[in-house]
This record gives sequence, C-alpha cells and structure tokens, in this order.
Amino acid sequence: ATTIAEAAAVVGDAARPTDDRVAAALDDDLVAAVARHPDRRRAGELAPAQVLDVDVALARAGAWYELFPRSWGGLPGVRRRLPALAELGFDVVYL
Repeated sequence: ATTIAEAAAVVGDAARPTDDRVAAALDDDLVAAVARHPDRRRAGELAPAQVLDVDVALARAGAWYELFPRSWGGLPGVRRRLPALAELGFDVVYL
C-alpha cells in the first residue's frame, strides 16, 4: 500500500488473507505516513504529565486485565484494585 487510504482498504478487507492485512498495517511506509500526519482531533494533555513504566516483553505475553477507570471511581479506585488483580495472577492492566 502506498497511501493511508489504500492500507486502510487492505486492512479492512476481511476477504484478504490475515497475513496480507497485517503486513499492510505494519508497512514501514504506512507507519512513516501516519507519524507525519497524526490525527489530533481528540488529542489532549495531562497536567501534570504522567510517567508510565512499561515492560514491553511482559506486555506481549503477560496476563492482561482490562478495566474502565470510571467504573472503579477513577484512577484512585483502580490503584486500590491493583493488589487484588495481582493476587489473581494478572500482571498487565489495560485501561
């Protein structure tokens, strides 16, 4: 694919082989084009900035738990829930 629109068409075509769709999504030219033209319509900033500690290897193979912070009273509620999630064997939290 040479443009974002062409790559989107390939990725969204369920009739294409999965390998072709993944290759289109990970194409170096596409990644560069998206980096040059980010969609910032819904962008926001945290003040103060937050620091995230991400273990990439663990994130690839860890036991993921997905939750919605507002369902737990915001991030303070999520923070209180983390020890219980760890006891259940989850080591990656997806917000």
